[in-house]
Amino acid sequence: MEATITFVGLGAMFVFMGVLIARSVRRDREIRAGFRAYAEAQGLTHDYRKVRGKGAEAAFADPQQGMTLIVQRRHAKQSGNSRSRSGGSAVVQFDDPRLPGGIVIYTREMQEGMAQAASTFAGLLDNKIGKRLVGRLLGDDIGAHLGEVDEQPVPPGLDLTILASVDPAPWFDAAAAERALVPFSEGEQPMVMITGNGLQLRLAREVTEPEALDRLIDTARRLKAEIRR
Repeated sequence: MEATITFVGLGAMFVFMGVLIARSVRRDREIRAGFRAYAEAQGLTHDYRKVRGKGAEAAFADPQQGMTLIVQRRHAKQSGNSRSRSGGSAVVQFDDPRLPGGIVIYTREMQEGMAQAASTFAGLLDNKIGKRLVGRLLGDDIGAHLGEVDEQPVPPGLDLTILASVDPAPWFDAAAAERALVPFSEGEQPMVMITGNGLQLRLAREVTEPEALDRLIDTARRLKAEIRR
């Protein structure tokens, strides 16, 4: 009797897991189809690929505008007997403007002391292993400049934190960066970044809905048009 109950319980568990997997596969197919349709509607090139250690990502590009959009999908991670979902981001990048040999990061205003703590922590990771780790998580642009960033003065009236290797005020308008952060929630952790490779608007979540993709790209385009002094 106990063996029969155990067998039935295991069978029900496998059926439940099968349903979850089927739903996940179906949802992934729907999102991939949505990405393709969005790219075609907007005249963007599109690629969907698997990235080792990061799951899947969708890449969009407009070569004429020098724009790329990378949507990193959330992915499951197995650690021992536990399974969790992590990751997920969206990054729009333009080839221009640039900050050759440097980096500037604009975020919403951090709590007092947090910006300096972030700068100090970056300094602790300013080594080959640290740069490689941060580069994998956040991109080579950030990893390359670990240990160089310091908190910079913020123009009066702006609710920003500015971390940079040099004072960016002579080249870039911080007010334009602040306006670009406004459309996004705190949970999305919006960030504007300028490096020698160009301008980025980053969100710490995957973006799959056409309306959200439009909002992200349109905001990045306005930012590009307004941020240079």
